[in-house]
Amino acid sequence: MQIAILSSDPNLVPLAASLVEHGIRVERCARLADVAELAELYPIDMLLIDSGAIGAAVASVRAFRERQRRMPIMIVGRPLNTEQAVGFFSSGVDDIVCGAVPGELMAARIRAIVRRCRGSDASAMVLGPLRFDMIRRSLEVNDVPVVLTNKEYELLELMMTRKGITLTKDLLLDHLYGGRDAPEARIIDVFVCKLRRKLADLGVHDLIRTVRGLGYRLDEQGCRVQPAAAVPSLPAAVAMPSMSAGMLCGIAQAA
Repeated sequence: MQIAILSSDPNLVPLAASLVEHGIRVERCARLADVAELAELYPIDMLLIDSGAIGAAVASVRAFRERQRRMPIMIVGRPLNTEQAVGFFSSGVDDIVCGAVPGELMAARIRAIVRRCRGSDASAMVLGPLRFDMIRRSLEVNDVPVVLTNKEYELLELMMTRKGITLTKDLLLDHLYGGRDAPEARIIDVFVCKLRRKLADLGVHDLIRTVRGLGYRLDEQGCRVQPAAAVPSLPAAVAMPSMSAGMLCGIAQAA
């Protein structure tokens, strides 16, 4: 998940760092126009606006909301009086959180707002046998937990929240690395290959489609679900030779 913060207040730096620790990428912007330009290039899931930032006037927020109707907006920072809060809500703001809030709670709040703005009330997204929990940052296939690395999780999260949309490799690369110390784009192929293998081991095939020359797309309609591959067992007529204690000891020493 990636958000933008409109702020020049150094007091919000710890908040941004805490959100990063809880799996939310943060882009700091000085103007609302910068946020709009950023949203045209990269997927921005939510905008946080410092209540004391230049350009955070109610009229400016209302104008931004008219251009960006689907992006959730949260006001953070210094406390507001009732008139100010009502004005921000009337301009299209989705939430106001003032004062110190633990990073874990703020991250959960952001994910909940983003989820509801996309039409889902549940904390987890369900796609066939997949259950993707954005709060616990976990994935299950038919109730079987799937172990994902941080990069694999972030990649799948972006795809799950944008089902059916083709995501370019450059966009995926920027989402995973934020434009800093990013490796070559082929690393995306590696992550996708590993994700496909983990899903295939549990019977899920063709969920992530390759769009030749562009990137990848999560294809819910084309997904095939088959019984998970079982580990082949030896035929009943084949008996394993017995081993003496000496033979077992020799094997252990050789290992």
